[in-house]
Amino acid sequence: MTEARLWKLHDQAQQLWKPLQRRRAQGLSLQGRTQTAQQAERRAGAALEEAVRIEAAWERAQSALEFFTPEGRLNTVAAARAVLTEALPQLASETWAKTVRLLERPESLTFLERLQRQLEALPLPAELREDALCYEGLCRRPGAREGEDAASRGRRAWWLVATVRYARDEEFRAAVTAIRRVLRDVWRASSLVEGINSVVRMQQARHRKLTPGLVSLKRLYWNCRAFRTGPRRHRTPYELLGLTLPTSSWWELLKMSPDDLKQQLSTSSVAP
Repeated sequence: MTEARLWKLHDQAQQLWKPLQRRRAQGLSLQGRTQTAQQAERRAGAALEEAVRIEAAWERAQSALEFFTPEGRLNTVAAARAVLTEALPQLASETWAKTVRLLERPESLTFLERLQRQLEALPLPAELREDALCYEGLCRRPGAREGEDAASRGRRAWWLVATVRYARDEEFRAAVTAIRRVLRDVWRASSLVEGINSVVRMQQARHRKLTPGLVSLKRLYWNCRAFRTGPRRHRTPYELLGLTLPTSSWWELLKMSPDDLKQQLSTSSVAP
């Protein structure tokens, strides 16, 4: 339900009530004349309730894609999938169909699996790692320590003690820094994958069948294509990887025989 449609239904109800209100001001009876306006008002009210429900479900679904839960705990694939299982049925409309399909895919939560592996690989004692994760989670989720219930007060008290520890304990501060580095790298990797997927999905929309050969051809094209803006401007991905090619034209490379290309690559690699 879009905001524009909500306002449209609301305006329709208001327009139907205006002549009735004038009639009432004139002292005339409204008997038998309010049914249409009341129905429009009920439709507008139902639409508002639906919009509130959908907004709440979407916020719930978004929380499943965060590193930390609203309570400040490290998110897991199982916890995120449980949240999505509960929230996605509330988005059952054509407007949300594509989003729901994407979130239902197992790979939508792959970043959490990668995060768990990288955190466990850190050379930190388990207790120190858990404390650093708890501190970072409460830093990123301040709402978890702002309530007045017992759980929120407990988290707030723990976070205040941890803040003092972060200022005075060099080992704890180093652990938090290592945690933040992992989180930053996982986020960048997820953004890179989404960037690649956006290109692949665009090509899938243009071609009925995206074969492995066609994917390889497109990979060659994009790796030979120079960046137009940014710090990598005028350089190709192959150049950034240190690969020296006889030409940056993907079409010219395709016209070369494998033997000629192999010979030129070997010559350029041994050249002074």
